[in-house]
Amino acid sequence: ELAAEEGGHAAGEHHDESVAATEPADSVRYMTPSGWRAMDPEDPLYPCSAMESRYLPQCYVMQTSVMLHLNGGDIRGAAGSCELAPEDMRARCFQSLGRDISSYTLRAWCYVGLVKNFIDLTSETEKAFTFCRKIEGQVNKLRCYVAIGEQLASLLPERLPRVELCRRAESAQYEQACLYGARVARQRPDGI
Repeated sequence: ELAAEEGGHAAGEHHDESVAATEPADSVRYMTPSGWRAMDPEDPLYPCSAMESRYLPQCYVMQTSVMLHLNGGDIRGAAGSCELAPEDMRARCFQSLGRDISSYTLRAWCYVGLVKNFIDLTSETEKAFTFCRKIEGQVNKLRCYVAIGEQLASLLPERLPRVELCRRAESAQYEQACLYGARVARQRPDGI
């Protein structure tokens, strides 16, 4: 169980609205229904920093997910926060960071699978183009448009319809990525 912390909350107590009113706005945003903070923007080690020692190994092996959520994906910042963990928990914290880094780097492949599935299910591209436009990060977005192009290559035997559809990309750079995937352009897009 979490140790009773700020505001005198103990496990199982109901959340007291008067306490929430005195908490910083970000802290209130991360409150659980029982009144416990799920995360603390001021403490990247929380909730691990408030737990009994017997729970720390399991907590620190997941803690960087909290850190990266709070710091907007700053991997270097999360590594610095792991250095602040108790010495015997640092290895687990860095193990957590390794897991999160792998999910960050493999996320583009999730996008690729989803976009291809949009097209596979309906043989239409509107949802795929809409989805790619919403993706953040150049590499992820490039891979998304390449995936659209790859599906176009498998669906449309003629070159011209593939070119026309790739023109729906949001910029010339992403149109080129689509054309590369569609086997119209031969040059691989820079950055992927």
